[in-house]
Amino acid sequence: MDVCSFSKLFDELKTTEQYLKNEYGLTFKESVMLCSIDSGFNEPAKLASQLNLSPSRTSRLISSLEKKELSVRTSSIEDKRIIKIQLSNKGKKLIRQIQNNQLPFPSCLQQTLEGLDDNC
Repeated sequence: MDVCSFSKLFDELKTTEQYLKNEYGLTFKESVMLCSIDSGFNEPAKLASQLNLSPSRTSRLISSLEKKELSVRTSSIEDKRIIKIQLSNKGKKLIRQIQNNQLPFPSCLQQTLEGLDDNC
């Protein structure tokens, strides 16, 4: 794949992110974080690892989701030093809407992914 092909892919991904912003008020990373929290990654360190983010970027994203009332931070019952992240009712509803909606997906990526399994 050459640089020009990557450029087209990035442009198409920007279109998808703009759709997320317009329809749901979320950045791409915020929406992926909601999916990760919904999938059981409920500690900041686990989220950072899952999303390949720095701890500071993870913290900013969690704070952003809290400000939008999509998630809530709580202390673990077993160990008060451990912070747990949960989706609020509003966050659960929003992630279901996103999951049930067909996002504009980059056509060049779609062609590539059609031959791959879900383990990518």
